[in-house]
Amino acid sequence: MRRFLILALWVGSSLFARAAGAQVIAGELYWLDTNYANPTLNKADPVGTPILSVALPAGTLPEGLATDAGGKVYWAEAATSGARVQRAAPTLGGITTLVSGGSVLRGIAIDDVAGMIYWTTSNLATGSSIRRSALDGSGVTTILSLGAIANPRGIAVDHAGGKLYWADFDQDAIYTANLDGSSMAWVTLPSGSHPYGVAFNPSTSQLFWTEYAGKIRRVDSFGGPQTTLLGGLSNPTYITLDPVGGQLYWSEGGAGNQHIYVGPMTGGSRTALALPLTTYGGLAFQTNGIVSTPDAPLPSDFALAPLHPNPSRGAVRAEFALPRESHVRITVIDLQGREVAVLADGAYPAGRHQASWNASARVPAGIYFVRLTTDGRAFTRRLVLAG
Repeated sequence: MRRFLILALWVGSSLFARAAGAQVIAGELYWLDTNYANPTLNKADPVGTPILSVALPAGTLPEGLATDAGGKVYWAEAATSGARVQRAAPTLGGITTLVSGGSVLRGIAIDDVAGMIYWTTSNLATGSSIRRSALDGSGVTTILSLGAIANPRGIAVDHAGGKLYWADFDQDAIYTANLDGSSMAWVTLPSGSHPYGVAFNPSTSQLFWTEYAGKIRRVDSFGGPQTTLLGGLSNPTYITLDPVGGQLYWSEGGAGNQHIYVGPMTGGSRTALALPLTTYGGLAFQTNGIVSTPDAPLPSDFALAPLHPNPSRGAVRAEFALPRESHVRITVIDLQGREVAVLADGAYPAGRHQASWNASARVPAGIYFVRLTTDGRAFTRRLVLAG
């Protein structure tokens, strides 16, 4: 197996990975330390090098964590009273309260296409629920009242499939429902499993979840055969995916063993990241989608290569070349000329780069155009998004 020495370089607000002629997808890992007295919001690069940590108010118990397509960070607080849904910029600054006055908010998920936030509540005295609002916190609605016996934790959204998924810690079950809360169904797990975090991969329609009893499991279609990816873990809680890199990240909250781990989405191994963690908390992975190969010869002209794969049902790669440092904007446009996604918008150094887009998680099947504008020029490639 070829081995590369990977050096992470922080350039402006984007992380570029350098690997002696190799291309490596970059991204950022966000996590919460729910520590009652000293909670923090944090981010690191994909290999676990800390970048930034921000202190949060004591006693708020930040727990569920998610990001939107633009890199904004959202989290839910598990405090018994005065719990909030909060949002911050990708830099972790500009913290804004979106929803207030809640109680024991747990998992949180973002539907970028519909512009919705979903979260679970688990106040066992007043009753648990699934709620949602617009991305600005307006229009808070309870879409499912689950009662006092339910204890929902992590939640995930499959916009293309029109489904929500969540874990119920006390009921030992993984639940699903339509995005409006209708047609609820569930899969019962062995007694004492205590499922906690859930994550959905829109490219493969696979659902992943942690079990506090010590496992990470996966199902390829809801209700189908379950695969145990890892066992013997120390109270795994929240989980997040890096589908492009093929990695999953999770936190473990076992006494004396509070760590964030990474391992392949196929299971079989894990690596503890050297990240500070005193109490379990939510995680989210944001793919920056930009790759640089600075060791290759510099391009002689601007170019946008053919998209790959095309047609596509999932992640699409758009490679582009810059003969000199330039401001780059890459957008996805539908047949009506509407901008449906922004893949890059900023200054990039000379070289060959790559932007990625998880198309199936964003828009319906159809014909789209990927447009690169830079240095007063424009380049367009046709994209077929399969159903």
